[in-house]
Amino acid sequence: MDLFTQQAKAIADRTRIRMLKLLENGELCVCEIISVLKLGQSTASKHLGILKRAGLVESRKNGTWAYYRLPEGADSRCRGYLEFLAANLSDDEQIAGDRKILGQVKKKGCSVAPGPDDRAAAIRLPMRPVKARQPKGA
Repeated sequence: MDLFTQQAKAIADRTRIRMLKLLENGELCVCEIISVLKLGQSTASKHLGILKRAGLVESRKNGTWAYYRLPEGADSRCRGYLEFLAANLSDDEQIAGDRKILGQVKKKGCSVAPGPDDRAAAIRLPMRPVKARQPKGA
């Protein structure tokens, strides 16, 4: 009963439903999910962690990048939840919009994850100067 409740709670959140609907088309890098849903990294990780603990997604790491997909060998209850989601919301405007944005993100390429020819790529973010802290009493 605990796993059932955990799975039910996991799909009772709009953001997590949107994540699962995106993953119906295959594995995605976290950066792609973040780009489509316009989430912060920590928020996306929190939601993906809930889905993973509920058994609704699987993950793998490739260097510092994490990829998520729907589970291949899901138990019957998990499959039931995923089949229910797959059969519903196909006409939802937000889900359709997410899929459209995902297509654009995939065409443009992930701005964070390495491409197939750049396995050792580093995240290149603009640097801001850091102000030195003044010691107390100075």
